[in-house]
Amino acid sequence: MAKSGNLQDSWLQDLTTQRCHFAASETGWTNKDWGKNPSKDFKKLSNTVMELTTEVVLLRLRLASAEKALLHEKRRQIRKKPLLLDLPNKQEGGAIFFSPSKIQQARELFQQKEDHATQEKARKDDKKLQQQLAKEAKEQEKQERAQIRQKKRDEREKQAAEKERQKLEQKLAKQADLQLQKDALAKAKQPTSRTNPNSKKLKHKQRSEIEDEVIDEVITTNRRGREIRLPTRFR
Repeated sequence: MAKSGNLQDSWLQDLTTQRCHFAASETGWTNKDWGKNPSKDFKKLSNTVMELTTEVVLLRLRLASAEKALLHEKRRQIRKKPLLLDLPNKQEGGAIFFSPSKIQQARELFQQKEDHATQEKARKDDKKLQQQLAKEAKEQEKQERAQIRQKKRDEREKQAAEKERQKLEQKLAKQADLQLQKDALAKAKQPTSRTNPNSKKLKHKQRSEIEDEVIDEVITTNRRGREIRLPTRFR
């Protein structure tokens, strides 16, 4: 078994390398087993352990530093505000004593100011909200008026279009009536103004037949040789 002081080990403490001497157990590594010149594997293993140990130590230091900074920040944030006491100026000097009633009065004054600030903030927030609501209501009213105007405009246009349509229908109906009257008058005047060719031919044929009958008739004369013509009603 190796004696104390024959084996050495090292680690980091506050980023400073320290050395220590210890004795290995009967089942562990001894100075005799490895000798003064350890093998490559042992060196690699030792270096790996050293690196991991160093990283763990550094991480722990960083974590402790971060926790300390966080705790300091929290303490700074929750630090109480100073009481509103009438402190003497630098020229007066001397010790400062505050009675419990004075401290209570200062606390009440501080609380009153805090309440006043809270109420003032609430009043400003309410005023801002009322202004926003009034603005929205005004905008809504403006939109409603615009919709009403548009609706009236559409209604007027619709009425004007309907009126124009009725006017056009009346005009077309009047033109149709006038055309019918013209057609009726033209039809009534057609027999007198125009001669039917067939009737003219018929009259000419009748006239020819009558003339032929007259020619064919025997001319009757009296004793003196004058022609005797019968009245038309006896013909």
